[in-house]
Amino acid sequence: MEIKDRIEFENLYIILCLENNKVFPNNVIAMDYNGNEIWKINDIVKVIEPCGNTVIKKLDENKLRVISSVGMMYEIDVAGKKILKSILIR
Repeated sequence: MEIKDRIEFENLYIILCLENNKVFPNNVIAMDYNGNEIWKINDIVKVIEPCGNTVIKKLDENKLRVISSVGMMYEIDVAGKKILKSILIR
């Protein structure tokens, strides 16, 4: 597994992972500064068939934007672990 992108928030990092340079399901992971996993994206979005994600972006000190490989855009409260907005962009 390789890290494509990493964003720092207060008390945690959000990382976007690839495997052999390819997107795989549930590939956005929140980790504390010691490297312990806090949550994965599907713990929050709870889709039946998880897909890979291609973009992560920090919107402010507590909001993350995630764009999936199937065209869903989520804005997530990283501390509260909840979806603030979801939109189909394709």
